[in-house]
Amino acid sequence: MSLTSHFSYNLSFAKWTGLLVRIGFAALLLLTSFYCLLAYIPDTYFAFIQAPFQAWLPAFIRFHPLLFGLLAGAWSWSVLRDRPAGKTRRGVFTVIGFWGMLTLVLAWKQPFANLHNNSPSYLWATATICLLLIVGGVEIAQYWSKVPWDKTPPETPGFADVARLGCWVALVYPAMAYLRYFLGGKPIELHREDLFFAGWSLLAHAALFVGLLALWRLAVIAASRSQRPGQINFLLNCLLAWLAAAMIFKRIVFAAIPYVSLETDIYSFLVALALVVLVAGLRLRQRWLRQPEEQAESHRQLRTRERTLLLVVFIAAVYTVPALIGVMDWNGLFEKLWTLASWAFVAGALLFYGGGKRPARAYSAALLIAMAAGSFTVYRIGIASQIYWPRLLRKPQLNLTEAQARYAYFDTSFEVVRQLLSIPRDIPCDDLCEFLKQQTNIPASVMVSPVEFNLVPQFKPATGALPNIFIIVADSLRQDYVSAYNPRIDFTPNLGRFAQESVVMRHAFTRYGGTTLAEPSIWTGSMLLHKHYVEPFYPLNSLEKMIHADGYQNYVSVDTVLRVLLSPRSSVVKLDDGLSNWSDLDLCNTTPELESKLDARADHRRPIFFFSQPQNVHGVAIGRHYKLRPPRRDYSPFPAAYASEIERLDGCFGQFISYLKQRQLYDNSIIVFTADHGESLGEVGHHMHAFGMHPEILRIPLIIHLPAAMRRQYVTDTEQVAFSIDITPTLYYLLGHSPIANSEEAGKPLFARSAAELASYRRNDYLVASSYGPIYGILADDAKGFFVADELDGIYQYFDLSRDPVGMKNIITPELQARYQPIMRQKVQHIADVNHFQYHAPTLLDWALR
Repeated sequence: MSLTSHFSYNLSFAKWTGLLVRIGFAALLLLTSFYCLLAYIPDTYFAFIQAPFQAWLPAFIRFHPLLFGLLAGAWSWSVLRDRPAGKTRRGVFTVIGFWGMLTLVLAWKQPFANLHNNSPSYLWATATICLLLIVGGVEIAQYWSKVPWDKTPPETPGFADVARLGCWVALVYPAMAYLRYFLGGKPIELHREDLFFAGWSLLAHAALFVGLLALWRLAVIAASRSQRPGQINFLLNCLLAWLAAAMIFKRIVFAAIPYVSLETDIYSFLVALALVVLVAGLRLRQRWLRQPEEQAESHRQLRTRERTLLLVVFIAAVYTVPALIGVMDWNGLFEKLWTLASWAFVAGALLFYGGGKRPARAYSAALLIAMAAGSFTVYRIGIASQIYWPRLLRKPQLNLTEAQARYAYFDTSFEVVRQLLSIPRDIPCDDLCEFLKQQTNIPASVMVSPVEFNLVPQFKPATGALPNIFIIVADSLRQDYVSAYNPRIDFTPNLGRFAQESVVMRHAFTRYGGTTLAEPSIWTGSMLLHKHYVEPFYPLNSLEKMIHADGYQNYVSVDTVLRVLLSPRSSVVKLDDGLSNWSDLDLCNTTPELESKLDARADHRRPIFFFSQPQNVHGVAIGRHYKLRPPRRDYSPFPAAYASEIERLDGCFGQFISYLKQRQLYDNSIIVFTADHGESLGEVGHHMHAFGMHPEILRIPLIIHLPAAMRRQYVTDTEQVAFSIDITPTLYYLLGHSPIANSEEAGKPLFARSAAELASYRRNDYLVASSYGPIYGILADDAKGFFVADELDGIYQYFDLSRDPVGMKNIITPELQARYQPIMRQKVQHIADVNHFQYHAPTLLDWALR
């Protein structure tokens, strides 16, 4: 091997190993920062920190000090090895010493293993991002004065090419979405307003792409007029990249949680700055390590065949990737990030390697400024035109704001454009909107003392022989996927037989779309303050109070939520206690464990209480276990993965019922089978349960088996509107704890001694809400009407569920809106009053004391 080739080999090896080490260390810091931020945000704290559904997260935190030490050491070795000649080592050794001390502190204190939902978690998140700034800053300091800087302005794509690319992207995304739904057996119904937004999408994409190119060319011109054009151009490009990355974090990442506040704004700009500094440092290092002949080599242009193949691959990816993301997506976040990545990929490949570049000096700075401002103005004109189009079409009732949200649901690329270019007033927020936002996701920094909640005025322990109680809450199980409600279903035979021996509430709903408030509301038997959570929770926990007072032997699958709800002094026998991942909570494992514990118990005279919320059909669980448990058969027209898991759940439920009958426990037991909420499964324009307020999310199965003697003693009405919060008041009533409070926030007994008493609890209107965002609804007129205030999208809706059970045709009118807005406000305010909560804007002192 010649000396030249040997040098080239060593340099190539150093370049790639050093790059991998730097990327690995940066990824560790970035992941650590995100982990701390997830601990700070209340909703994500329960899903990711308390019981993460990603099994590798606990291992990552456990070995974090070791990983940090190893990667920091490797980074230090690589930086010293690659240090350019003439550069002092003093600054590098200072950073290396800092890494060493920090490694010792992390190994000693283990701070990331003890994070809580408080302000220190946010401080750790920002501090870790500052470490990433150090990593990138060292690279820039090393190579800034050593790299060769170009003095000639770079060539950029032409405006016509970029505009055509924007229009082409705007056509591909909705076309592939329509095709995907059509081939999936759920064709999208096109409306006239959809064509309006399709045309506007073409204009918006072209305007955005042209505006970005204008800003880039403006930076090139500004740099060319300076004494150091190469350095200035590099800095201005970094500035543009920083602003773009900050907007992506602020408007797409955090909006998807959703958690938009001053803290997330600061974090967005800080993490974007750290990433840009890191990439800038790596870019400078690459320039310095590049061979002279590599520097002179120009980019090879793509041939026509290659460009055509690239377009085909892009179209195929746009069609398949959203389907692969599927149920694991959170409010469309991954699909939106994929859209941005696909933009960058196709633009880079087609524009930078496909020819059509023109010198940046061809346009004046004034014209470029006008083009950049004009691109935003074009979008603003499209927003403003929504006011006038209903008049031009002679359809004053046409709601283009809702139509825009519906169109953006299946055209993700248009939704990304809309989020990046929108301003706050694009989403209308009236007085009710402001009020609902104040009452939603009340932060942990706002202290709310628990108010004792009592379902009965004077609670006295029950006397006589008590029935066993078994409650199974299947997370995310839809009502219409159970044969007791839908005769077309053939994969729930055991639930069908159980329903024949039980009472089936035909019009059953949840009060909350989302687990984190739906599950607690079952235990309290009431609506809750929209906070995660009021602590201590025990004063609100009616079900736990009854279990303790009546002497039940308590068997519970203590999941992520129940860890907070149950009293630390509770004498609960924990089931599924060894699970490290909440999505592994499986009824097929829980019931055999319960059966073994019941067979081994010493006191068979004590009544049994059992509660579990299995995750068998939750989207995350299905996504994680799909390869291990592929669909058993063809379930057309129902989604195979979802239907197959329901069939498996049904089989395990049937085995448990057989066990109860064999042990003579069935006839003396109250058995409740229900769900915390349903799920959207491909309904066009319907979001999944995290941020959706749709009929399929609210409707749940609610099947109650009573001992024969108890069944003869009480009356019920299976056609009444029933809710999951009615379960605990019903148990109170059946065990002799009465009268049940007849109040706005409380549930009601589903059985009573007379029809008149049962009817006394009936109301005309019921409040429902999302667990995660300011989306509220009113179920009115025996659940025949459904009013929705979606303050995330700024739209109001009304559905006639008697004629439109799926909720596809919004028939809102100003009269309906004026009728239900005061009702909604009164009901939400009542919950605040009951909990002695009065809104005030959080202060810095509140945050610091959190």
